[in-house]
Amino acid sequence: MRNVTTNNAAVENGLIHEFYPFATFLLEEEKDIQILARLDFKTWAKFPGIHCYFTEIETQRGFKINLFQRKKDGEYKLDNKDSIVDFTTCPTGRTYRLNISLKNDMPKLMYIEIVE
Repeated sequence: MRNVTTNNAAVENGLIHEFYPFATFLLEEEKDIQILARLDFKTWAKFPGIHCYFTEIETQRGFKINLFQRKKDGEYKLDNKDSIVDFTTCPTGRTYRLNISLKNDMPKLMYIEIVE
């Protein structure tokens, strides 16, 4: 079942987007990182995509990453062939291993897997 909410519903439920800046700050020292993070919530974007709001486990800093809908099949998954995580249904409140890279000055999620 899809568990992505609207921005308005997220705010009504006390989820404050301002606590989640873009993940660019995570990539200031390195252009490619691997971290553990909890997926707190997801909202539909104005473009065909999903805003994913995470909290880094080690530092407890919140951050946001956008995931775009795939053009080839309309799914909300990463472009790599090994991606099995469907962002419309993946569970929130769980810890994920994320590989994030800086692409065109924006953070891009390259890999994701549930670790617990």
